Amino acid sequence: MKFTTDTLNMLNERFGMFIHFGVYSDLAGVYHDEKVKNPGEWIMRWAEIPLVEYTKFAFDFNPEPDWATKLAKSAKKAGMRYAVLTTKHHDGYCLFKSEYTVFDHVHFHGRDLVKEFADAMRAEGLKVGLYYSHTLDWAERDAGGQYNVAFKIGKTDNDNYWDFPRREEKDFAKYFYGKCIPQVRELLTNYGDIFLIWFDFSHDITKEQSAELYDYVKKLQ
Repeated sequence: MKFTTDTLNMLNERFGMFIHFGVYSDLAGVYHDEKVKNPGEWIMRWAEIPLVEYTKFAFDFNPEPDWATKLAKSAKKAGMRYAVLTTKHHDGYCLFKSEYTVFDHVHFHGRDLVKEFADAMRAEGLKVGLYYSHTLDWAERDAGGQYNVAFKIGKTDNDNYWDFPRREEKDFAKYFYGKCIPQVRELLTNYGDIFLIWFDFSHDITKEQSAELYDYVKKLQ
């Protein structure tokens, strides 16, 4: 098996923590007092929670001031060498300050959780990794989820069809160039040296767009 330099660098670190954290964390798999099948970070999709209602939950999601410090110390104690945080999962809620949406934690609570995370991890000597959902975004009409391109599965229903039913009008390129690319730039220019950035799912994105995103990341860091 042949590994890329990036993969070898990550393997050399040997042990890291992957953290899913967002509005869905407060819901904890429960919606309207009922357990949701396949809960976790996909709860908005499985329960088909309308965006206007999910937005209300964002007002309740505001972690304790020392959440990142406690997490970093625990990771360090466990022998971790790096940590990866979900800066924006499929629900579209950003834990960082973004000029390309109001659906972010700074807008709701005046705090940049990605900065808090990065500062805390570096204070413990851990490398910083970021996760970013580059195709699925349930806060955006034109985001992906209608097709799975890379695995050739064909049509899927992982876009926000309950809020945006006119799926034939989807323009993924509008979302990709209008939000995804600019937000990746924000993540890779506002938070110092990033050990790795993790993208998730190949819905709707073309091979050419994937290559463009890869090259853009390499250009920035």
